[in-house]
Amino acid sequence: MRKLNDEKINLIRKMLVENETISNIASTIGCSEKTVTRYKKTIPHNVFSEKTYTGDDNIKYDNFAQLTEREKIYTKKLESDLSLYEDEEEGWVYHLDKKNFQLKTSGLWWGAIVYPESAPEGWIDRLAMTHAAIAISPLHDCDIWLHDNPEMVDITTGEIIPRGARYKAGDRKKAHYHIIVVFDRSISFKEANALIRSITHGPYVQKIRSLKNAYDYFLHKTEKAIRDGKYQNYDKNEIILLNNFHVLPNQYEIGVLQSDIFKTIKEHGFTEINELVDHYCDTPEYLTIITNKPGLFTSYINSLWRKANPRGRIQYTHELTEKEYNEIKTKERQ
Repeated sequence: MRKLNDEKINLIRKMLVENETISNIASTIGCSEKTVTRYKKTIPHNVFSEKTYTGDDNIKYDNFAQLTEREKIYTKKLESDLSLYEDEEEGWVYHLDKKNFQLKTSGLWWGAIVYPESAPEGWIDRLAMTHAAIAISPLHDCDIWLHDNPEMVDITTGEIIPRGARYKAGDRKKAHYHIIVVFDRSISFKEANALIRSITHGPYVQKIRSLKNAYDYFLHKTEKAIRDGKYQNYDKNEIILLNNFHVLPNQYEIGVLQSDIFKTIKEHGFTEINELVDHYCDTPEYLTIITNKPGLFTSYINSLWRKANPRGRIQYTHELTEKEYNEIKTKERQ
């Protein structure tokens, strides 16, 4: 069996992490599918099995999802320095998952990362000119990595990057700002992403599920950040608030959140209020709305169930036989 050179081996790895089929790779390289499968086994398991955590349990980003050509071009610019632009623990990444429904929904609140060295001059003024309510964190220049980088594949070359080669636990992260953008209407991910990134030149935005948690993270005052020992001495006075930014949702925003809850009930097919509570257990604003008006959402859940089960659970299984039920329905139609 002829041994492949390093260039071809790396090309196989590169094509694998880009989700090319084994048969296509074998044809391109000029080797057997068995050979491609053998080299696939040398790729770190996390490349194919793990999803990047965004800080929001309802949103998962796939590290190697298919992107549009324009997104691929932007992504390629960042791939060579991946460790500077991605932190699973802080919950900010630039990868997109096209199949994830949450990214296709609209929202009022959006979060993003801004790097001083790549942001254009006057980016704060340009954000203010959008008339959205803006909050900008102190410069996070004292954050450190809590772990070594995992073994990974450099998708620009196909080479395997050993664990700890890019960064090690204790290394300082690249300085960055966290920002929150609150629009006066619910807008799509695509619209929010295009607008914010055109101003900041930063990574992809994220839909924020808890405005308070996102704001508390500016100073690492969330429960998880404190538990993880993240830097606690960022100055609250350095937070910038623009265009009447507020942490507590107003009446309009509450209405939008209620709409999101109704959509979630329908999409997930919840049949009990406890299922809805469990779904939103880590999102305080939504949970507050549900607990303040549980009857509203219970009624909606019940109405959807009755529509899907016109015979009714009790009437059919306990009160009437199927024959009796059909006879009554026949008489009603007459």
